[in-house]
Amino acid sequence: MNVGAPADLLRIMLEGMRHGIALFDADQNLLAANPLAAELCGLPPEAFRPGTSLAALHRMQIGAGEFDGEAAMPSFADDKPFGPVGLPPSYTRARPNGVVIEVRSDAVPGGGMVRTYSDISALRRAEAQLSDQAGLMSRMLEGMRHGVALFRDDGTLLAANTLAQDLPALTEPGDAAPQAFDNEADLQAFLHNAGAHGMPEGRHTRRNAHGRMLEVVTDRLAGGGFLRSFTDVTELHEAQAAAQDRATMLETMLGSIRHGLVMYGPDARLITANPLAAQLTGVPDLHRRHDMTLATLLRMQKNAGSFGTGAAADAVEAWCLALDRTRPQAFQRLLPDQRVFEVVSEPTAEGGFVVAISDVTKLTTAEGDAKRRADVLGAMLENIRHGICLFDGQGRLLAANQVLREMLDLPAAVTEPGALHRDFVAELLGQGEYAEGEAAALPSLDPGQPLRTVRARPNGRIVEVVSDPIAGGGFVMTFTDITAERAVRAELEQARDAAETANAAKSRFLATMSHELRTPLTAVIGFAEALRAHPTAAARDEYLATIHDAGRHLLGLINDILDVARAEQGGLSVLSEPVDVAGLLEGVGRVMRQTAAAGEVGLSILAPAGLPPARADALRLRQVMLNLVANAVKFTPKGGSVVVAAALQPDGGMLLSVTDTGIGMAEADIPRAFEPFNQLDAGLARRFEGSGLGLHLSRALAQAQGAELTLRSRPGHGTTALLRFPPDRVLHPADALSPAAYPAHEGMP
Repeated sequence: MNVGAPADLLRIMLEGMRHGIALFDADQNLLAANPLAAELCGLPPEAFRPGTSLAALHRMQIGAGEFDGEAAMPSFADDKPFGPVGLPPSYTRARPNGVVIEVRSDAVPGGGMVRTYSDISALRRAEAQLSDQAGLMSRMLEGMRHGVALFRDDGTLLAANTLAQDLPALTEPGDAAPQAFDNEADLQAFLHNAGAHGMPEGRHTRRNAHGRMLEVVTDRLAGGGFLRSFTDVTELHEAQAAAQDRATMLETMLGSIRHGLVMYGPDARLITANPLAAQLTGVPDLHRRHDMTLATLLRMQKNAGSFGTGAAADAVEAWCLALDRTRPQAFQRLLPDQRVFEVVSEPTAEGGFVVAISDVTKLTTAEGDAKRRADVLGAMLENIRHGICLFDGQGRLLAANQVLREMLDLPAAVTEPGALHRDFVAELLGQGEYAEGEAAALPSLDPGQPLRTVRARPNGRIVEVVSDPIAGGGFVMTFTDITAERAVRAELEQARDAAETANAAKSRFLATMSHELRTPLTAVIGFAEALRAHPTAAARDEYLATIHDAGRHLLGLINDILDVARAEQGGLSVLSEPVDVAGLLEGVGRVMRQTAAAGEVGLSILAPAGLPPARADALRLRQVMLNLVANAVKFTPKGGSVVVAAALQPDGGMLLSVTDTGIGMAEADIPRAFEPFNQLDAGLARRFEGSGLGLHLSRALAQAQGAELTLRSRPGHGTTALLRFPPDRVLHPADALSPAAYPAHEGMP
């Protein structure tokens, strides 16, 4: 071996060590290190080159994340000595990768130090595991429901758990009252005494001074010494006593229960029975006949006549014997005396079975009565004129009748028992049964509160829905088709409105007539009295003319009233004759020009030459046109105009119109204008005089002649009255003039 061999051997030894070793001089500069030192420090091998200071290595470790800043480094640095020889600093730390290393610094002769880096992760894990195991064992001992103490052969206490502090309770009756231990020394002294002079080996039960039952078990250990455990078995003794009490109580209950109970073992032999079983089976002292087989009991029942007679009794006996008693069985049996027994057989865990016999005669009778009542109620429910459904407190459907399904067009899925109310509502919502606002309010409705609503179904039917809570939770909903009722109600309301309208018309008639009749009558009476007082007065002729005019006015008013009465009774008669419409309109113009001139209203008649005649009543048509023109003149202010026109229509009909520039009326008031004895200005101090019969009578006369009278008007823009004769009422020749040949007028439509 050459000279360098020892150095090589030392290098190989250092590199093969399981510790990192680094040698530093007195100035803490690295002289040499093995590769494991750099690895355990978390640095690359080239970082541990000779001459590198310890402080530089620490800074490199900080940079590599081995320390969380300088504050986490050990408490020595470049300017701090390592302490006196023999007490080198050392520390343990966990690296970021979880490896736990121990770092020791040992001084070397001549100054300097050797730092050793050791991986102690496995050691720490073993220590932690041992600590965990020790803690687990300690927790197990402390968690035990027994006091445990370990002794040497000479009675010296080796160990005991906390529950062993209850040992003073092991005093004999009559001893001084036990006291709790104040310190560990007192406890160990007592345990030592119990070990040396306590009870002998084995299991012993005794009652202590507090009345508690304690079980003490002493066991010799194979390696010497003994283990003593102390268990409070008071609850066990009390449970045994309670079990005995329960057994006595159950026996009493079995004797008082309203069912006959018979218990059999796996071999079908009687184990026990209660007295009622002997009574119901007809076998005396059955509850005292132990070891009787099921076959024997059935034979005794058959012989006693419980199964009937003859072959029928044999069949019942054979059927009962053949039942599979390993499975639950239940059946009813009718006795010859018409009593009904319910028999239930239930297997037991030990392989036997228990038979319960109940006299259900009253129950069966009640169920039969209930079924008959249910059938009657069901028939009533299905034949009632309302749709009915019943829901329980959880919103599950209990019952619904066929009328409900048909009334609401519901599928069976939402009307079968067990269906949910939310599905019922969702189906109705999908069918469009709810209005938008009603559907939005559905989730907040409380079914526990009464509710009554009326809604129109998509098919136009009107349904009343009533929801009422029922006792015990749940609610019943009733759906009633009230379409016919609403129709009758609407008719009654219409009749009421008509009666009110008639009453209002009567009131208007009385108010109007009292006003209209009083004026001419006042003139007649006044001027007649004047003539009577002065028969030769100079104004005699004027008085007579006024009386004559007032009388004719009264006559016309009365004739109008009579015509209205005839029209309402369908007795208004008119002629159907050719009428020269153009000539009739000219005559109306001549009559009304003076009245129009008095009111400073212009009056124009536009009747084209060659206008064909119409089939009508000339007198009644003249009356209609006079009424229309009189109305137009009356409601037109000074300076206004009234235009009366006639023209043929494209369809061959004829249109007569009266257009004014008067005050007009709102479109909503036009229907009221045709009501009898009605004026839109209805007060007694009216601006415009009149009976209110003109338009009503004119429409009736027009309809009687086959024509149609309508109005068009706007407030402040005048009114146009339109009288249309259909083509079959116009007597124009085959080569009748085209409507374009007749001059148009702005008042015409």
